Amino acid sequence: MRLLAVLSLFALLLAFGCLGDSNLDRLSVSVIAPMQASSGQNFDFSVRISNQDTRAHQLDSIDVANGFLAGCYVRGTAPATHEDWNLTLSDQHTYQFKGVSIAPGSTLDVVFHCTALSPGDYGGDLDTCIDSGGNCVFKSIRTIVR
Repeated sequence: MRLLAVLSLFALLLAFGCLGDSNLDRLSVSVIAPMQASSGQNFDFSVRISNQDTRAHQLDSIDVANGFLAGCYVRGTAPATHEDWNLTLSDQHTYQFKGVSIAPGSTLDVVFHCTALSPGDYGGDLDTCIDSGGNCVFKSIRTIVR
């Protein structure tokens, strides 16, 4: 009975893209954000994805902590998102992309155009999901608004 439960869990994880050859080890992700911004100031932060794999990958989504977004308003992204929504259970906001490919040997910069809001220290997790929503690289982001 226990073996059946383990095999069922394994099958579910595999089906949702949480296991398997994800090739994330051939991708690198970095987050570039200003350490400080003034209230009312426009600023950008970016997510840089480098693909050292021999095949192209698709950017699925970028999930940004609501704790960071409490300090800024996202005016838009480049490339543009397909859609976005709040993930209440994980306390994040998802920005989903459609048709954004990262060619072998290339780098993609996703730029978030923001306006700083109230003074405070804002930060949290930033998850970059490649090829599916369950295949993510986990980083953090922080900016102090003065």
